Amino acid sequence: MKSQKSLPSITVITAAVVVYLSSPVLANHLQSSPSKYGIAQNSKTDLEGALFKATINSINAYYVPGSNSRFINHEMWLHKDVNNGWVELGFTDGVLNELSTGYSGPHYGHFAAEGDRNSNGNVTYYAEERIFGPSTERNSTHQWHMQREGINKDNWALYINGVKRTVYYAPGPGKFHDVGLETNTIYSASLDWNERSFQYNHAGAWRFWGSGGLNVTSGAGITTV
Repeated sequence: MKSQKSLPSITVITAAVVVYLSSPVLANHLQSSPSKYGIAQNSKTDLEGALFKATINSINAYYVPGSNSRFINHEMWLHKDVNNGWVELGFTDGVLNELSTGYSGPHYGHFAAEGDRNSNGNVTYYAEERIFGPSTERNSTHQWHMQREGINKDNWALYINGVKRTVYYAPGPGKFHDVGLETNTIYSASLDWNERSFQYNHAGAWRFWGSGGLNVTSGAGITTV
């Protein structure tokens, strides 16, 4: 784990994006407490890919080892067409639970995750994984994107800066996708990340999102600028 960048002791989260918006996001990074979002959502369906760029800025969950489950992240969610599930890709600070290795603890850096829900909306499966390699330095710029692949396009491949990092099995196109900020505590803090270059892939072609404003859901502790 790389050393974390310190932040002022503030409890207000700020985020700014310019994109098309619709209804609130449904995905959760963790299920232990209510999550708070500053997100933008594209309502386009039958997705074959999703992409955004961002420059890393200060982000801190003020995680206390062994005593809490705080996290904060800037990321993209792709809602799958099966199992009411989703796929995540982005940058996080705070606790992370890696099912494949059994690791549970702090992680500052890139990550991926996938989850499924039942017909009642309850989470039936959730797995996170750490991604190492891309720079975690402040002011470094990255591109995160997901794209369907395979003979029957039954997989979603997740890339950072054009390098494939992991693959999740998920038949069918994506329903819609979101980009933005998520946290489960008012003690976390983030400067403006200015997520940008939001794109989706439909019918084999990449297109930019439309314009709009910022959508904030479950907004206790979140303000917009």
